Amino acid sequence: MKKIMDFFKGINHKKLIIVLVSFAMVLVSLVAVKTINQIRKNVLSKNIIKTPLAQYLSTKDSTGEFVALQPSPSESSVLVTPSPTTSSTPTPSSFPSSSPSLSPSSTPSSTPSSYPSPSPTSSSGLASCGSNYSFFNTSPVELSVLAGLVPLGNYNPSGHVFPTDHIYPKINNNSEVALYSPGDIVFTSISASQNITQGTTDYSIYFQPCDELKVYFLHVISLTGKLANQPEAPYQWEGTYSTGGNTYRNYGKNVNISVSAGEQIGTVRSFDMGAYDTRMTLNFANSSRWQNRSDYTHTVCPINYYSGSLKDTLMAKFGNALGTLRTIEPICGAIEQDIVGTAQGNWFLEGTDNAWSGEDPHLALIHDNIDPTKGVFSIGTSMSANGQGAGGWIFSPSHTLPDYINKDFNEVSANGHVYCYTPYYLSGRLILEMPNATTLKIERQDGNCDSPPWVFSGNATTFER
Repeated sequence: MKKIMDFFKGINHKKLIIVLVSFAMVLVSLVAVKTINQIRKNVLSKNIIKTPLAQYLSTKDSTGEFVALQPSPSESSVLVTPSPTTSSTPTPSSFPSSSPSLSPSSTPSSTPSSYPSPSPTSSSGLASCGSNYSFFNTSPVELSVLAGLVPLGNYNPSGHVFPTDHIYPKINNNSEVALYSPGDIVFTSISASQNITQGTTDYSIYFQPCDELKVYFLHVISLTGKLANQPEAPYQWEGTYSTGGNTYRNYGKNVNISVSAGEQIGTVRSFDMGAYDTRMTLNFANSSRWQNRSDYTHTVCPINYYSGSLKDTLMAKFGNALGTLRTIEPICGAIEQDIVGTAQGNWFLEGTDNAWSGEDPHLALIHDNIDPTKGVFSIGTSMSANGQGAGGWIFSPSHTLPDYINKDFNEVSANGHVYCYTPYYLSGRLILEMPNATTLKIERQDGNCDSPPWVFSGNATTFER
């Protein structure tokens, strides 16, 4: 004891502080290593984490759907500079493009993706939009209750494998609040979606300020004012379908109800908002794949149709509910990520015809809608042969040449090489190869990417453009 006391008396305060701080850092490091090893053990032996941690940090909307509140994982990100996609229809210079300058995104219509949208056709009887792109002057909810807007391009397999074609306004505390008409509009279609599995019903309402532009709200809790008691029987469509593990009954009709800006039309908690403009057309790798989802190819950002300071205020809210904002243009997100001749974009299970309905069996190799510098494997239900379930798996792309590990999807081509990936929180690795420009093989395997070459077994799944 005396020797210890003599030691401390012999050193000055500065040295003492350094010794104590170093000792504390060693203790913290030991605790951290032990914690990480325990998490890894749980993942590998008990499969506690089967989907990205981001989904566990997300919140759910009124249907129980996760809504892409993905924080970036702690690993350092690598800046991605995907080749820009192009639109087959020139975009007016006064209007922001819905095709990303980095890497786009989007998805279905007013109802879950396996049910064709009953939305009205463009022959609405309304006047043409002409060259006007400014129609709205009222926020759909009070700005004081609007926590944020999740951009276009969300993914939530298996129901939403492809990037989603609508944005997600998030309400503070998920409270029920009033929903207002954003402008002088005509409601053209109203439908009810009854979730038979969960015993709930919500509403999808379509409206137009002019002929070419169609906008909608989804997951409306109740309809009020001029929309009260809608949709009334007899219905023009009615059917049942299943997606994402739930069974739905959808019924509704076309209507013609004029509403002025600012009128209350219903109530919502967190809801969806989307828009289609037939004056613009996105350029997917295989346009014939979208014949049953023609609206999808005309997806635009609904906030682009606001003007002035209100538009600026709403644009500044794009990000997630954890406070992470999207900072890469287009701020509203985008949907079309296909790059012909590369692995980037949407892929369809081999043998799927062009009349496909649900997204569940398919695959999307895309970029995150909050942080587009991250790559995402959006995997449906078709990879069970190799033990891979549905989910979204994030990774930081590499641009090192000629490296074939964690390569950005837009740098993967039909060059005879097998590529290997280790996304965050995935137990094992994903390997993929493009046998030709329109075919892609993918398989989950045990192990990491440390020992190439990587060889496919008989459990690979094949997808097509």
